[in-house]
Amino acid sequence: MAEEIKLATLEHHEKCDGSGYPLAVKGKQIHDTTKLVTICDMFDAMVTPKAYRKQMKTYESFETLASMAGVQIDKRLFQEFEKRVALYPVGKGVILSNGYKGIVASQNKDMLARPIVRILYDDQGRKIEKPYDLDLTQELTLFITDIIDI
Repeated sequence: MAEEIKLATLEHHEKCDGSGYPLAVKGKQIHDTTKLVTICDMFDAMVTPKAYRKQMKTYESFETLASMAGVQIDKRLFQEFEKRVALYPVGKGVILSNGYKGIVASQNKDMLARPIVRILYDDQGRKIEKPYDLDLTQELTLFITDIIDI
């Protein structure tokens, strides 16, 4: 097994500010692979239901990690992680700030937080006769407020 994999396995609970464990190393003492594995592990732990707490919504976990960037987790690596993980995966049901509901139809590669949403229900919960796609990069006054099952 590669040395950096062994190190990431040992140190994936270490934090850049030295608050982690088991070695309480910090900053440049932590390998970049370990820093990235830490971000992935924390994200996975947040979005997975636990016996002692509910799972976080994807966007809540991103906000939580963003608040740790530059302190507990590496800011540059978090920004790279954020560019590659879709907050709202294709097929996921969403509610928009205007009350309309739909499913994520596709991603905007440069703005993963603002996908193209296929609108299926109006703000009163009535099914729309002719669903249509709404590109949130073009409708900047609208945003996703929640993820739902449709």
